[in-house]
Amino acid sequence: MSAYKKLNRQDSFISTYTARKSWTVGETGYSAYGIRNLYGEKDSTNTSDKLLYDSIKHLYYKYFKDVDTTEVTPSNFYDNYRQSSTKEEGRYLLENKVTVYSIPREVYGTHIEPGTVKIYGTNYMDTGYVDSGYLGTDTDILLDDKEGNLYVEGSSPIKYVGNVIYAHGHIIFTDTETAGYKQVINSAMEWKSNQPLYTHNYHCTLKASEFNHTLNNSALLDEYGEKTDNAKDENFQPYITTVGLYNDANELIAVAKTGQPIIKSADTDTTIIVKLDI
Repeated sequence: MSAYKKLNRQDSFISTYTARKSWTVGETGYSAYGIRNLYGEKDSTNTSDKLLYDSIKHLYYKYFKDVDTTEVTPSNFYDNYRQSSTKEEGRYLLENKVTVYSIPREVYGTHIEPGTVKIYGTNYMDTGYVDSGYLGTDTDILLDDKEGNLYVEGSSPIKYVGNVIYAHGHIIFTDTETAGYKQVINSAMEWKSNQPLYTHNYHCTLKASEFNHTLNNSALLDEYGEKTDNAKDENFQPYITTVGLYNDANELIAVAKTGQPIIKSADTDTTIIVKLDI
């Protein structure tokens, strides 16, 4: 036996909270998460490669001159998600090549958590490549310094090879040698995303005067067509065992089973709170 009641607007509201979710992607797992590996080159004759390079420069490095270590102006680098205002020690050097790991929004949520990106070395630097006194190897690990910079773990002086755009889910390799290898190699990677969860709250209230009687013969009559003892009893009360939620088109969208049958009171209002996480 079912009873229907239309909820008022004040009976339904949405609350949100954020969950930090850890992700790990293996060398062959990028396609499963929809992570794209994009390559660009400043002077490439390939139109798409040049377009990607120009786009990345315009979006994230337009206040810089190439390989310029002077202080950045204006100070709104990365706009409202800027992590730093200088290119000290080569942190924001955009050279001739760029490779981007583009993580889908449904994976990174509102943003990548700063300081959580870790990329494991899988031939992403040419073994034997010497730069500023640092010898890169194919077992290096790249880390995020919490300010949007990628650097080689343990390097001295610190070897910066790219940036993390937290709010857009982009991991950008700007170091020429590293970017060159990133166009063909998908290294194992881990990070934490900031995922918003939406809880739909429904207050299903049955007033004391509602749903205390029924005209359903299956509840009133026994198999012989006589009134059942329950129907004759002045204390007859229905039980609530299931709550269903319908949309405006009267389509059933969710069903909740109660832990145990709930007696519908004829003396006080009964409220059942249903929470649906999406």
